[in-house]
Amino acid sequence: MNPNFDQIKKTTDIVRVVESYGIALKKVGADHVGLCPFHEDTKPSLRVTAGKGLFRCPACGAAGNVIQFVAKKEGLTEREAALKLCGSIPGVMRASELPTAGEAAQPRSLPSLPSVDEATRAKLLARVAGFYAKTLFKDRAGLDYLKARRLDDPAMLETFSVGYCNGTLRNALPKAGEIIGQLQAIGVLNERGNEVFYGRVVVPIFDAAGNVVSLYGRRLDDEQPRHLYLKGGHRGVFNGIAAKTSQSLIVTEAAFDAMSLWAAGFHNAISLYGKDGWTADHETLIRENGVTEIVLALDNDERGREAADALENKLSGLVESVHRVMWPEGVKDANAFFLSRTAEDFRALLPQPVRAARADEETAGKEEITLTPEGFTLAVAGRRYELCAIEKPRRAHAVSGRGLCRTGAGKRLHSRRSG
Repeated sequence: MNPNFDQIKKTTDIVRVVESYGIALKKVGADHVGLCPFHEDTKPSLRVTAGKGLFRCPACGAAGNVIQFVAKKEGLTEREAALKLCGSIPGVMRASELPTAGEAAQPRSLPSLPSVDEATRAKLLARVAGFYAKTLFKDRAGLDYLKARRLDDPAMLETFSVGYCNGTLRNALPKAGEIIGQLQAIGVLNERGNEVFYGRVVVPIFDAAGNVVSLYGRRLDDEQPRHLYLKGGHRGVFNGIAAKTSQSLIVTEAAFDAMSLWAAGFHNAISLYGKDGWTADHETLIRENGVTEIVLALDNDERGREAADALENKLSGLVESVHRVMWPEGVKDANAFFLSRTAEDFRALLPQPVRAARADEETAGKEEITLTPEGFTLAVAGRRYELCAIEKPRRAHAVSGRGLCRTGAGKRLHSRRSG
């Protein structure tokens, strides 16, 4: 197929394409501004002009149209980039839908979309995420993909409300009406009313208040873009709730890597939005929760190491210590690591200060139950709790692990706490 370059440029939403690569853009005047992916950008210098379909970076000189952006980003020829835009990027008209030469003079008009307030947005995204979570167990394609990547741990899937988009959400919606316009405005549906995350495992991302503020989608195959986020600037931090219970966080590039760590027992893992995906929300999370230690577990490639260098500089004045995980030869990231290795293997990769601190936390978190003539005592997290029967029990049984001491039927217990 010979792509029609002019029509592809006219019918492509360059903002959506740039954001599909994990680049957060913010509307500033007539432009959208974000970090340039073509050099080590610390101040947002990339400017995308949607009205003209162009991008430019004054800092490094990169500039061009949407086809040239994709070509430069992926190391493709412009023809290859044009074909990729026709075939896989959300919001781009497919080749069969492109206007003919006679139709080219008539610009395509788009329906106006409603504005959606934050409360409605959060409610709609929660309902969409819930629908996709149920779909994961109805359509084996998504679950089989996760199983192949050892990401099918039931507790992990439930904790993060992992789902799958197979196109059936559209069947559950009215054919037209306010909700369709709202889902289009949010970015769940495209301008034609189809699901943007079709064929992807979908992971919701929450804010500090527990609201769904974004969605992350991963294709089941390797066609580009493999990673897709809800349109608009990146919001929230994947597993950001971990900062409320741990002063030490493990940072990965993608949600799947953090999920692999969580499934292995490292519940303090959060993720970026790709190699350059450190956002203001990440910084706020660390500042507001008093995080003191960061362990960088980024990808084991040149760009991953460059990103780790840049992030380590950003974190130097934000936390007390920054460490790095050095992956074994041939291991790309956390998900690849746990395909053939265990939690103990990963623990061995952690720097010694981190390992020692984690061992202390695990020891402090262990429960110790001791029977007494009146009941039992429970020691946990540095505190000692004593439970005594109001009436002396006729018999008592100890249950190992997390079990409780059972007394005779109908006996009431009262407790004393010390420590």
